[in-house]
Amino acid sequence: EENKTRIEVTTPVLHVRGEADPGPMSDYLQGLSASGFTKVRGATLAGSGHFSAEEAPEALAELLRRFARECIGAV
Repeated sequence: EENKTRIEVTTPVLHVRGEADPGPMSDYLQGLSASGFTKVRGATLAGSGHFSAEEAPEALAELLRRFARECIGAV
């Protein structure tokens, strides 16, 4: 039997992808929202594809630092 209880997850979530990743980001964001995540947003890294952490590590690190500062005031 499938569990049909929807649980809201209020932890902020950042979906990061490279600009060359195929498919619309909105599909991922809508899927996360439909799964109960209430604070979902997306960001695209210019000049990278599916392996953003390898292709644009500095840009990814800066994006994550900014996200952390906005969410919890971290560095």
